[in-house]
Amino acid sequence: MAKKRAHSSHWLNQRWWRFAVAEWIGLSLSFLSVVLIFCVFFIRRHTLEYHLEHTFAVRDPEFFGSALALSDAVPVAGNKIELLANGDEYFPAML
Repeated sequence: MAKKRAHSSHWLNQRWWRFAVAEWIGLSLSFLSVVLIFCVFFIRRHTLEYHLEHTFAVRDPEFFGSALALSDAVPVAGNKIELLANGDEYFPAML
């Protein structure tokens, strides 16, 4: 018959220690989930709202500079802005 191994009384072998670790892991996960839910639902990102005042029409030469500043495009000689109406002119130009 094989000899039985003597039961070690080392603290890692104690059952209560494993329960305490599981308890701490559960508490940590629940705390982190509460913090995550708080961050998602209650912390709002501040946005800066601004509105451009239009002092000129689309056909005026000043419109090109305004559109250029908003689109961050590089001006090239020969470029032009073409005004497209919604629907009939806009969608074929996208394709």
